[in-house]
Order: sequence, then C-alpha cells, then structure tokens
Amino acid sequence: MAKGTVKRIIRERGFGFIAAEDGREVFFHRSELQDVDFDAIGEGDPLEFTIVKGKKGPQAVGVKKPSDQESSDQEPLDQESSDQEPSDQVD
Repeated sequence: MAKGTVKRIIRERGFGFIAAEDGREVFFHRSELQDVDFDAIGEGDPLEFTIVKGKKGPQAVGVKKPSDQESSDQEPLDQESSDQEPSDQVD
C-alpha cells in the first residue's frame, strides 16, 4: 500500500491529488475514500492508498487514513489508563 499526503483538493468537483512518497502526483476521487470524510480532509493530511493506472495517469483507489495513525490515536488512551493505575494504587 502506498503512502502520501493530500496535495490539493477540488471540493466542488469531488476529487483531489495526493503527493505520494515516491514523488508521483496521484489523482483520487471522493468515491474511493474508505472511512474518510471528503469534507474533513485537508492539504497535508496523510493517506494510504493503492495506485492503479487511470485514464490520465496514476489514480488512487482504496484511500484511507494510515493504519499507524489509527494506532497512535489509541495510544494516549492506553497511556491514560496506565497513568491512572499507579495513581489509584497510591491513593
């Protein structure tokens, strides 16, 4: 799975472009977003995707937020739990 960041969004037309880590600019359509709200993403947001050959060049399909970002979103909750446990023992 390729990784990159949102380079440009054309909201009124429902598509945008991703700057892939390998240097390519990859087209994506809002219909290819998985568990990602098109109106909530912005330039610079990280994405994971599969690159296929489109009519006019590389195209992203199966576009989603990076799995490592989802894990890091959960880590603070785990840290809070572990931080609270010693506090509970002290009280």
